[in-house]
Amino acid sequence: NLPARGRSDQFVRILTTVLEESSKTKPIAIFLDHVEKLDPASLGLLHFLLEKVPSFSVALCLASREIRFFEMFFQLPHVQKMELGGLDPDAVRRLIEEQVEVGGIPDGIVQGILERTRGNPLLVIEMVAGLLHQGVLVVDAARNAVTLSRRLEDAGLADQVHTYFISKLDRVDYNCRRILNHSAVLPDPIRVDELERLHRRLEFESGAIDFVEQLRKAVAQGILLEIADGAYSFQHPIIKDVLYENIAFETRRKMHREMGK
Repeated sequence: NLPARGRSDQFVRILTTVLEESSKTKPIAIFLDHVEKLDPASLGLLHFLLEKVPSFSVALCLASREIRFFEMFFQLPHVQKMELGGLDPDAVRRLIEEQVEVGGIPDGIVQGILERTRGNPLLVIEMVAGLLHQGVLVVDAARNAVTLSRRLEDAGLADQVHTYFISKLDRVDYNCRRILNHSAVLPDPIRVDELERLHRRLEFESGAIDFVEQLRKAVAQGILLEIADGAYSFQHPIIKDVLYENIAFETRRKMHREMGK
């Protein structure tokens, strides 16, 4: 029958005791992804645990795409920040070679896959699997060679990659998805004023929509990157491809026509 605050404090004490006692017999590693999506109460608990970790045999590994919300954590002496980027060309080449079981991947293929996936290892694996399945990536084991049957730009997206990004897009609300659809026909970088102008021409209204807010929602979902004040880019070129492919042909034609005015 404790009040809400009392139950919360009791939970923190129980969790702390469990970690402390368990870590006495063997070290514990805890991994949390997308911590930027935690609610305030969970963030408070996380901060409490971070302060307690030095006295336990516990490694707490956090992954976030919105690092500015966690600057307070880096003030603690035992907390370290590690910024992760995409794989470099050599790592992408090795990953491709492991999948096709052939060495000597041409630089053009490596660079094309790197540019479309931004070095994300999951996307590299899924894209190569899709290209092999479609017959776009042709492996000649006897000659230890890999070639393309057509340009990467003309290849359809692998089903797994397509499904992965559709699931990300399905997490945003209706207005955000509309804004993203319009962004898919604009050149990079996406500028708020150009997007608003295109949206007004296509939808005949824009006053009810806060474009910056909608774009920041997409940033929070890992769909867009804010590269400068008022300028955005897609996190992965493949997301733009998925959006574009899912726009009806007549609608795409109308969008391009309006862009040309």
